[in-house]
Amino acid sequence: MSAIKPIQFGLRSIRTDEFATIKPVPNETAKVKLGNSFNFSVSADSHQILVSARINFEADAQPFIILQVTCVFGIKPDDFAKFSTEKENELKVPKEFLAHLASITIGTARGVLHTKLENSEYKKFMVPIMDVSKGFKEDVIFMLAPATKSS
Repeated sequence: MSAIKPIQFGLRSIRTDEFATIKPVPNETAKVKLGNSFNFSVSADSHQILVSARINFEADAQPFIILQVTCVFGIKPDDFAKFSTEKENELKVPKEFLAHLASITIGTARGVLHTKLENSEYKKFMVPIMDVSKGFKEDVIFMLAPATKSS
């Protein structure tokens, strides 16, 4: 059995796509719910995977903090090529790798949120440590737009 070689990648950029705080700030007795979701996209031309994390804090079914952060990860071209499948315009990315990128992105979102809230009345609200890997049950197939021919 051979060992799986790690995928070489780097964080290329971080974007705060959305941030809002909505009054009123919940009181101490309010039940606060945290919702999160991820969105992934691929840029084959630039060998990048984009991971967006959306976080919502809610009290009484009303959001009061909204944050969406996108991390752009550059993948070494030789490693990106390993995602290709036998089907044209299809990439298959290992679930473990996507879970790792999602974990980095949620950690980045945690830091962005802290910075945005640290001098406000919302500063007590933090994104908890979470195991995002449980949300990845299988490798993910990305369908790429067919290459266009230039004339």
